Amino acid sequence: MKSTLRTKLYFLSVKLRSIVYKLFHYCFRKDKGKPCVIAIIDSTRRNGGLGDRFRHIISIYSFCKQNKLPFKLSFTDPVDIRYFFLPNKYDWRIKQEELSNSFFKSSVVFLLSGYKNKGIDFHTETEWQVECLRKAVKGVDKKQIHVFGNAHIANECDFSDMFEELFKPSDLLQSRLNEMKLKTGETYSAAVFRFQNLLGDLKERGSRMLNDIDRKRLMQRCKSKLIELHDNGQLKNDVVLVTSDSVTFLKFIVDLDFIKTIPGEIAHPDYDKNAAAETYLKSYVDLLMLSDAEEIILFQTERMYQSGFPQIAAQIGNKPFRIINW
Repeated sequence: MKSTLRTKLYFLSVKLRSIVYKLFHYCFRKDKGKPCVIAIIDSTRRNGGLGDRFRHIISIYSFCKQNKLPFKLSFTDPVDIRYFFLPNKYDWRIKQEELSNSFFKSSVVFLLSGYKNKGIDFHTETEWQVECLRKAVKGVDKKQIHVFGNAHIANECDFSDMFEELFKPSDLLQSRLNEMKLKTGETYSAAVFRFQNLLGDLKERGSRMLNDIDRKRLMQRCKSKLIELHDNGQLKNDVVLVTSDSVTFLKFIVDLDFIKTIPGEIAHPDYDKNAAAETYLKSYVDLLMLSDAEEIILFQTERMYQSGFPQIAAQIGNKPFRIINW
């Protein structure tokens, strides 16, 4: 009887010690388990153009690397990124069913950006974004931190290396890149023209279409400037890859014998949600072809938009970038 009681008490004490140890270990251990930080680009909000999206991704990955936190990417808007890119040296994939919507297991961070249109100082906003992330991961017991928005905290010097760690082209994207390289050759300059809806062929918020006379005048002005720089030897290469958000403009300059253009339809990921997956492929081809250019030049005049897309491409390829204003 005494032996049986002693045995029961012993195992009870073992269980109690185990419970106390687990509670102590959970409450006071230095490492409670690092949360997984997930950059999310989905259809619940506007995410910006392709350049904005990759800047956000690289920024969050950069923060995770610096703080030794696991990083994942959920990019499903408007098409799953795995249609175009696959993991290279770091596996960022996460299944949709693995994303937690539980209040107890996940938290959300919105890193909004207003330095372009709200008059906020860029560096002040960058510091605020970093602080938001630090507060989100400091001392949390939640397993996932979901980060939305337009982060811009990545160091430009490391941008190219981090992009290469994360991404390699899918077979489909690589095949299109190979096709274009046969046309351009290995060395070429790149010229970028961003019109938004000025020429009437890209619907985008806040951009109005010009009348017929002004459209033709603007296209001719851009074409003449490109010819001027080429003929005066102000470009590094005789071959010039021209990209634009306007098919109308690309058709307008097709008679220039020194240029190359990338065929395909043009769609903005925030404003053309119902296009076929193949339609968005051109933007990814544009991005990587620009990143391989010897130099990237953004042409901007009158009401043309100062796009961040070519600058992100320059950071991906670690190539010189400049803006021509006239």
